[in-house]
Amino acid sequence: AWTLLTETPITPTWYIDSGWDALPNGWYKWAVKALYSNGVLSVAALSNPLQQENQAAGDETAPVPASGLCDIYPNPFKGPVSIVYALKDRSLTQIAVYDVKGRKVRSLAGGEKLPGIYTAVWDGRDDGGGKVAPGVYLVRMQAGKDRFARKAVLWR
Repeated sequence: AWTLLTETPITPTWYIDSGWDALPNGWYKWAVKALYSNGVLSVAALSNPLQQENQAAGDETAPVPASGLCDIYPNPFKGPVSIVYALKDRSLTQIAVYDVKGRKVRSLAGGEKLPGIYTAVWDGRDDGGGKVAPGVYLVRMQAGKDRFARKAVLWR
């Protein structure tokens, strides 16, 4: 069954679903349709499957099985991109974006964090606020002594 998120057309190239956290655990897909200026509605384009895993009500200590970068979506992306990461143990954590030459482009998250699942959002800008060029970027995470990396592709 499909749930309509909004009757109003969305003009930005990105959308944050404010109801995501309230959904029950399970797998979901988003369907997006374009409304062209001539009034024609496109067929639906489906997202990759996304898994919602909320902690059980009242269970603030639901265990995280492993630390790591869980997902980067959408990928490739044009607007903001969500970077989901997990921490199994309390640890000093850093999330940063690097270009293909290994230069740090943007620091996204840092500091000591408790076990849990977190999301950092990158808006495609560098630490100075300037838009970065389209291309392949590496999202790196360091949690204590553990290191993880995943690719993110920005296109405009």
